Amino acid sequence: MNEMLSLKPMQMDALREVANIGAGHAATALSQMTSQRIMISVPRIAKMTGAKVVPVTTRLLPDGEGYVVTFYPPWENYPSGDDIADTRRMNEFSEQRVLEMPEQYFWVHKRFKTRPEGEEKFY
Repeated sequence: MNEMLSLKPMQMDALREVANIGAGHAATALSQMTSQRIMISVPRIAKMTGAKVVPVTTRLLPDGEGYVVTFYPPWENYPSGDDIADTRRMNEFSEQRVLEMPEQYFWVHKRFKTRPEGEEKFY
């Protein structure tokens, strides 16, 4: 598990994009159910509620025998008041977890499936 992948800047951008897809789907579903615009923001919710943000990951066990759920310590000084820095922190955490166990990541969103002529394919 100590092996690290070497990703190109464009691949890291793609990884960052994918990290936001889940929240986007949730916001879309809520928006359709309520007929209102929904903005989901972990920092905003934490600020409004005073809730601590506790990062969590899941890892599927071999042969579908279950999951290992890992809870990380609550983030200190989060939200910081800087939405960009808070979003970056959240995305960097997600990126690191994907790099730790890329085989666990569900690679369905192929944002860069079409490439300019002569450009390397990602998939």
